[in-house]
Order: sequence, then structure tokens, then C-alpha cells
Amino acid sequence: MNTVARIQGLLTRNVGLKLLSLVTAVVLFFAVRGAEDAQRAVFVEVVAQTPAEDSGHMLVSELPAKVRLTLRGSSSQLSSIRTEEMDPVEITLVDTSLSYYYFEPAGFDLPAGVRVEAIAPSTVPLVWAERGQRTLPIEVRLVGEPREGYSLFGEPTAEPGEVTVTGPESEVAAMVAVETDPIQLGAYGEGGHTEVVRLRRAPDHVRYTSRESVRARFQITAEVSDRSFAGLSVLQVGGQSRLTIRPPVITAVVRGTPDQVDAMGSDMIVPYIDVAGVTPGVGAEPVQVQLQELPEGVQLVRVEPPQVFVTSAARPGRAEPSRRPASSER
Repeated sequence: MNTVARIQGLLTRNVGLKLLSLVTAVVLFFAVRGAEDAQRAVFVEVVAQTPAEDSGHMLVSELPAKVRLTLRGSSSQLSSIRTEEMDPVEITLVDTSLSYYYFEPAGFDLPAGVRVEAIAPSTVPLVWAERGQRTLPIEVRLVGEPREGYSLFGEPTAEPGEVTVTGPESEVAAMVAVETDPIQLGAYGEGGHTEVVRLRRAPDHVRYTSRESVRARFQITAEVSDRSFAGLSVLQVGGQSRLTIRPPVITAVVRGTPDQVDAMGSDMIVPYIDVAGVTPGVGAEPVQVQLQELPEGVQLVRVEPPQVFVTSAARPGRAEPSRRPASSER
């Protein structure tokens, strides 16, 4: 019993002093540990200043988006670094005679007491090219086929129709046109269509200086087909008789949907000429061939030949004027 009491007395005697000693020991432990030398890797973004466009040169080699820094310092210092708060490293690349760029530790903004042990990559090769510029036509890229029964009418157009590109002289010189992103024809019905569409991604190191998108215009119409009707007799209107028509038959070419023209017969196409203005006894006169009204939706493409020659005999009882030789004076 006396032993237990003695132990309890030892534990409870000078409790405050004992707690203070414990706290001090813990603080000293973490302070010593925080001062220990440590190592950490972080990534820093790279921002480059390149030559102005009027310099006539441009950088065509790739620059790293980030560099990897191996840092050394105390544990407390390294743990306090927030990579998202670190300023990017700025490099100046305006001297086009340089073949390499070397990253220097002094170029990075780091807390005091933290040093850079390694940089990866530490060196960047630099490749330069002469800058070129051209204005090129824009081609609207249509892909696929229109819906069944429809077809593309005419050629698509872009508004504006040109774009200025700049980049390495050799690459710019090889370009002949700039395409748009593809437009699927199957998604559109009959009528005129206008779409704002982006220009196709430019080749590496080439960029568009004036715009990135254009208005593409195109038209889709119902599918049509042509059909030829030959040997059609030419009728005459206008009241005269005793007329000779050469040639007496013509060929008509009509256009419509496949169903419309397939359903047509030659009796539905009636060519005629108006002979009211033909003068009897004059000789062969050209008269334009016309067609009676065609079925709705069908249009005339052409008539072959477009005109015929009409000859009218002289009217009965009307004598031809005689021609006397000129009298000579004696």
C-alpha cells in the first residue's frame, strides 16, 4: 500500500512542470525535423517572348509547356511551396541567331533558402524559319450525299471567300487553298442553307491572321432528270394555209423529277408556230418554235431546232409583178 502511494505521489508531484517539459520536447522535435535538408520536384509553366512578325523570322521548334525543377531546402520551406501559385518562368527568344536556350536557376522565383538542384529539360534547341504570308481562297468542304431524291445545286460558296495565312515560308508556299470543317449534306433538306463553319485546323506553325470561321452557303434541290422527245410534228396557228414547214418535226428536251418525266408521253408535248405574220410569196421565213403549256413542275430545256423555215405560196388571183428591162434612150 505504501508502494502504491509512493508511485502516485511521484506522478502527481509538479504536474505543471512536467507538462511544460513535454510540450517543449515536442516543439523541439518538430523544429529540428523541419530544419532537416529535404528534396522536392515541382513543375513550372514556361512563357516565351518570340520575335515580332515584322522581323521576318519565326521559331518553328517546339518549346516545353513546363519544366521540372528538383528543389532542395528545409522540409518546412519545401512544403510551403504551392505549385499553382508559382509564377511561370519567362524566356526571351528574340535573337534569331541562337541555336539553344539554357534555363538558369536564377530565372525561377523561389523562397529564400530553397535552391535548384536540377532542371529538366535544361536546354531547348531552337530552329528558325523565314516568315511567309499569303491570301488564299476558302473552299467549303461538303461530305456525304443529299437525302434520297435531292441533289446539290451549283457550287458552295464561302463568305468571305479568302483568308490570310502566315507561317514558315516553305509551308505557306505549298498551300493552295484553305478548307472549312466538313458539312454533312445528309443533314439538310431542300432549299438554300447558310452555316457558320470553322476553318480547318491550320498546319503546324501556320495560323490564320484574319479569321477562324466563315459563312458557308449552298443549295439543295429536288433531283431532276432530262428526257428527250424526238419526231414531234410542228402545228401551225394563225389561219394561213398552203404552208410548207421545214423541217416538219422537231425534238424537245424537258426537265423534271424522274417520276414526272417518266410519266410523260409525246402527246403531252405540242410544238407549234404562229404563222400569222408570214407574208405569202416572199419565200422561206424563219419562225420560232413554241410549246403548249407543260405539266406543272416540268420545264423546257431546249428545242432542236429552235426555229423552222416556213414557205407560203402566193395568194390566188394575185399576179406576180413583171420585171421590164430598163428602156434605153435613142
